[in-house]
Amino acid sequence: MEIGAKLRQLREARKLSQGDIEERTGLLRCYISRVECGHTVPSIETLERLSKALDLELYQLFYSGSAKPSLAKGAQQSPLKSQERVLVDVFRRVSPPDKRLLLDLARFPAGKLRGRASTLRRVLRTPGLTVTPYACRRTQIASLGPRD
Repeated sequence: MEIGAKLRQLREARKLSQGDIEERTGLLRCYISRVECGHTVPSIETLERLSKALDLELYQLFYSGSAKPSLAKGAQQSPLKSQERVLVDVFRRVSPPDKRLLLDLARFPAGKLRGRASTLRRVLRTPGLTVTPYACRRTQIASLGPRD
């Protein structure tokens, strides 16, 4: 089933109009209509807003069962290693603009990271952390770790 048809079915089952959804989400009624007719594909953020307006969890837009789906075998998340925990901790402590910058830096191919350590130092002004650049195959990369 297409997502637009599913949204329409869920909205009508709750006896809500497109105008009601407009008021709850802030999305224009004409946009909601275009999504329901399949002319527009909504972003994940828009789907989150629509699911909240329909008093649903996001997964319920894609899942037709009555119980919450379980994870598939092999889809269980493995525990984080100590270095990964440090990175997650750093990421949680930086500001949203710095998070965006770090994600953008992570998308660079390894050869394009040359000279980016100074940018990382500026971003990671988090107390208790240091950024140490080191050379590896003619590419400067950054190593994150706790200060001693």
